[in-house]
Amino acid sequence: MQSSLPRPTALCAALLLLTACYTNNEESLYGPAAACATGSATYLSAVEPIIQFNCSACHGNGSYRTLGGNIPLEGYTNLRAVAANGLLLKSVLHQPGASPMPKNAPQLSACNLDVLQRWVAAGMPDN
Repeated sequence: MQSSLPRPTALCAALLLLTACYTNNEESLYGPAAACATGSATYLSAVEPIIQFNCSACHGNGSYRTLGGNIPLEGYTNLRAVAANGLLLKSVLHQPGASPMPKNAPQLSACNLDVLQRWVAAGMPDN
């Protein structure tokens, strides 16, 4: 018995049905986003990882003179100095008076911005 659809048509129809069932959204691919921590923002466990991931390529010890506008963010002492003069938050919040950071990249997530703001508001503790 011969099929009523020619092979190429049946193949195209099958592929069309398969692609119609595919969903491409962040939650279905990666699961629900983790909740943003609301406790105290500690330097070692919360702030330093944000800086390492988003800033150290340009503002790390080996690159800040050439790529980072001579602004070092590596280590607590350097980061605290930049945060204390207001430049850290102005930059990451894209406020006037500072270059928006990270450069040529999207603004940090709301969660990361919240962590940095809470750390500065708490007096930038070294914990």
